[in-house]
Amino acid sequence: MTSIPYTKFPNSSENFPDLFTDYIYFYNKVEKYFNHNFRNQESWDTLCFNLSQRKYNRSELVQVLSEQNRSIHCSVSTLANIDLLYNDNCFAVVTGQQIGLLSGHLYTIYKLITAIKLSESLKISHPSYSFVPVFWCDTEDHDFLEINNLKVIDTQNNISTLEYFIGETPQTKFISPTGNLKFDGKIKQFIEQLKGMLVSTEFTPPLFANIDNIFIEGKSFYESFAEFLNHLFHQFGVIFINPNAPKLKHLAKDIFIKELTSASEVSKRVIQTSAELEEIYHVQIKSKPINLFLFHKDGRYSIEPQGDHFFLKNSRQTFTLEEMKNLATNSPELFSPNVVLRPIYQDTILPTITYVAGPAEVAYFAQLKDVYNLFDIPMPIIYPRASITLVEKKISNISEKFNLKLKEMIMNPSEVQNIIKEQDGDVDLDELYSSLSTKIKNSTNEIQFALLQIDPTLEGSINSFIQKTESLLQVLKEKTLQAKANRDIITQNQYLKLMNNIFPLTSPQERIFNITYYLNKYGPDFINWLYTETNPQLFEHQLIEID
Repeated sequence: MTSIPYTKFPNSSENFPDLFTDYIYFYNKVEKYFNHNFRNQESWDTLCFNLSQRKYNRSELVQVLSEQNRSIHCSVSTLANIDLLYNDNCFAVVTGQQIGLLSGHLYTIYKLITAIKLSESLKISHPSYSFVPVFWCDTEDHDFLEINNLKVIDTQNNISTLEYFIGETPQTKFISPTGNLKFDGKIKQFIEQLKGMLVSTEFTPPLFANIDNIFIEGKSFYESFAEFLNHLFHQFGVIFINPNAPKLKHLAKDIFIKELTSASEVSKRVIQTSAELEEIYHVQIKSKPINLFLFHKDGRYSIEPQGDHFFLKNSRQTFTLEEMKNLATNSPELFSPNVVLRPIYQDTILPTITYVAGPAEVAYFAQLKDVYNLFDIPMPIIYPRASITLVEKKISNISEKFNLKLKEMIMNPSEVQNIIKEQDGDVDLDELYSSLSTKIKNSTNEIQFALLQIDPTLEGSINSFIQKTESLLQVLKEKTLQAKANRDIITQNQYLKLMNNIFPLTSPQERIFNITYYLNKYGPDFINWLYTETNPQLFEHQLIEID
């Protein structure tokens, strides 16, 4: 396995925000925005002790988690990990993602692997404590168009996109939480189309038998998403959590009330921190005056203050402050935190030691330190997830053919086509044949002069020979041009195969593809193999070759 520093990745600032790369390589530049350095052992020791002294409603948490995970057919090891959360010395290694079709993008898989392996390493380095991996399923977001599609490499080595819509007419806007949406009968057609995009292997029938049993009409997006991930990581004891549960919302109702009554204090703190960060970095999230949504009539509406009232954006519904407080007190399940308050909600109900975050998430946590302080909640250690490009044998074979090194190929994708052309020998055939024709003409002129000296009657035969030679030369040229055109097509296809696989749509592979392609090609053991090959402590972009 080789790796690439994040700063050397193409379009590094776009793919890996500058704040993220400073967090990795120059922590002193950003340390004021975080409470803990993930590389510092003392930070882990201190936070472990502090969390062990805090009180969480662990019995209620365990009850909800047990119910939720049993419903997705969890393993015995998951139930054992849930029981560990009863103890004050057990902490959650949390990661999470917006729900997606068949687990969404590859980076969701890498987040889970990082969280699992980090939990294992923390058990070794801190034997007095227990650590369990928890996956936070973001079920409350209502941006359906972000999760209703997936991309795979098809049988022609092209990037194919497949979309799923509910009903006969594709919708462009949803206001319902995506986790609550239920599949209709078209999910079977979606799965069949996906199956048709992939090469048939010995692993295809069992894989799609499982998919057919999990993604079915009448099942919610959350249920299928969590059950599929649970199926893939069944042996690792991962705890899945659906935060949109009434009992969990009751554990956090105090933060909802505080947000409603604190005169936009959260927003002020985020804006102040963001103003500092914007002098150097691009900020990831924008705060609202009220960082909450309200579920109302099957929709999820942003709450906006107006004088001494609150109204729901894009609706005619208004509330007084007292009405809002009463709702938060008696029916907190109606409230949904936005991106600013989501981590606060998470770490109110979970004893979170660390959050495994993607590059953009690392950057937006930098905006939240003062929000954690406002709610008197320990900010977890933000741990960067593993970042990976998977390189199949068919790709390494092409790179070897053209003497391309994988590392340099990914670092300089714009140069790959030029390098391949140079390796392929870009010959100017017009010039080559023009030169050859001239040489033949000069030679035949010399021969003609000598032969005519011997016998003038040979002139007709000589002219016939010259015409035939020119005709044969033209035929050879046309055949050569056709051969070169065919070779150029093959070379171009190989170039496209390279780029489509390792740098699809000029983006990191992990943000484009879905895991189904690899499961279909390499079988169920692929997850275990990937778990073994991934190094969450490398803190560079990893190139992992598949034999």
